Formats: sequence, C-alpha cells, structure tokens
Amino acid sequence: MIIGKKVKLITSGKSYLDIDGYACCVAYAELLSLLGVPAIAITTAQYNYSISKSILELGEKMYSTSSLDIKECVECVVMDVSNPKFFDPIVQGHVISEVFDHHTGFESFWQEKLGEKAKIEFIGCAATLIFEEWEKADKLVEMCPEIAKILVAAILDNTLNFTASVTHNRDKKAVKILNEIGKIDKNWCENYFKECQQAIEHDLIHSIKNDVKTDCETPCLPRTIGQITLWNGQKLLEQKVQIYEIMNELSDVFLINIISIKDNKSYFVCNNNFYRDKLSEIFGVVFKDDVAQMPKAILRKEIIKTTQSFISSPSGSS
Repeated sequence: MIIGKKVKLITSGKSYLDIDGYACCVAYAELLSLLGVPAIAITTAQYNYSISKSILELGEKMYSTSSLDIKECVECVVMDVSNPKFFDPIVQGHVISEVFDHHTGFESFWQEKLGEKAKIEFIGCAATLIFEEWEKADKLVEMCPEIAKILVAAILDNTLNFTASVTHNRDKKAVKILNEIGKIDKNWCENYFKECQQAIEHDLIHSIKNDVKTDCETPCLPRTIGQITLWNGQKLLEQKVQIYEIMNELSDVFLINIISIKDNKSYFVCNNNFYRDKLSEIFGVVFKDDVAQMPKAILRKEIIKTTQSFISSPSGSS
C-alpha cells in the first residue's frame, strides 16, 4: 500500500505495543475514517501478551511498516505515549498533529506545540480518551461491537478491572456504554485475563521482556522494573526460578510487579536486599523468599509515583 500525504498515520510507542496503545490506534483510525479523514493504524513494535488471540480475531489489525510505502511527509497521531524518546520510529520525519496520553510529564511541552490537539489527562486509560472522541463526534451509534470490545479490554487492563487507584469515573462510564455496544457479558472480563495468562505461560520469556521498563531513574527503585498483569498471580509465582533467569538477563538488579486480577493483589519480586528494604519501608510489605504481597493491586507507574512522593516527604528525605 502506498501512503499519500493526506493519510494520517495513527501510531504509538516503540518498545512494545500493549492493548491500550493498540485499542487507541485501531479505534481512532476507524473514527477518522467514518469522519471522512483517511487514516490507518500502524506500528513497528511487537505486540505484548495483552493483545490476546481473541482480540486479534476481532479483525481490527494494525499495519506494519513492511506492508506500506510512505512516499511523502504525512501527519502522525501518537497514542498512549507523550515522551518523544519513546515514540514509534515511524514518526521521525513526519508532522505530529495530535497526541493522546494518560501519562503525565509532557503536558506543557505538547500544550505549547499543539494546543487543544494535545489531549493528555491522568485518568485510568488512554482508550477512554478515544471513546470520548467517538462520543464528541456523535458516532457511537456507528461503532461496531469489535471496536467496543477492544476498547473495553484496554480499559479493564489499564485500570486492573477498576481496582487501580488511577481509575476514573470516566473509565467506568466508558465501559458501561461500550459493554452495551459490544454486547459484552459478565464473564468476558475474566475470560480476557485468563487468555492473557495462557499467553504469558506459553511464552514467559517474551511476555516479561515485552513489558519491562529499563530506565527508571527514581531513587529507592531499581532501574529495571518489569510488570505482568494476569488472572492468577500466585500460579505464575510457581515459575519464580524462570522469572529470575529472565530478569537476570536484563539486569543484575530488578523488580517485577506481578498483578493478580483474581485476588486484587500485587506480588513484588525483587533480587536485591537494598531495594527490598526500601520497598518494605515505602509500602509496608514484608519480603519472604524475595517475594512481597501488596494488600491490593498496584500499577508500576503507581509504584514509581508513590516512591517519588515518599522521597520528597520530610520522612523520606531524612
């Protein structure tokens, strides 16, 4: 396919693509097409385990650059990331016309460049922002069930089934409406996370490596922090030896956050005494055999944010 100047490329990050970035790209490209704006969802990144087999079977696949011939400078819309350091390489040399993200840090930068076209808000999921674009365009009646299911999967994943502290009422409202559009039953959420678990267990190496942050610069935390979200975290901990082997290939010092949707808990696995002591001090957890159980599920970005708040507090800086 040859891409001309009038086509918008909808893309995300470069390290890996998760269900939120995927849902945003696919759903926004579909919305723009309905509005008469030529657009395609595209990525150079590998999919991670959260883009499950049943999600791909819905038929809303993204393009890869190998199937496209981009002849001219085009407009790019970037989803679920606002730090230019992590943009998909395909963005280089093209014009960024919009940015949608729910991670903080670059709001002022993009507000200055794009004004109202920079939609960066700290809510549970970037896919909620795309749902709201459909709502503002009055196109929800034209949304197909497949798009609704993809968006729901993203919101449930990013809010940990609405248990994460970042969950916003806007996320809940979006899922309520999308459930009706997609005719999603009460078992759909559990089945989605169980399917993700099967994918993780089938290929644990790539599942872990495709969701690792290796540049954390927050004191009291390792630079390498992995994260896995699945239905039954305790079951995955039975493979702790293999988890250690995989993480040790990435770094001598690491933390991996295993999020268990079934029991709404996080399990920290850390291989370093200094950082285990710091995590115990900050989060009040007790490590046993290098594993600590949080009383409720917590996201990696919440771990980082809580640690930063602790460090800046009088007790943390003393």
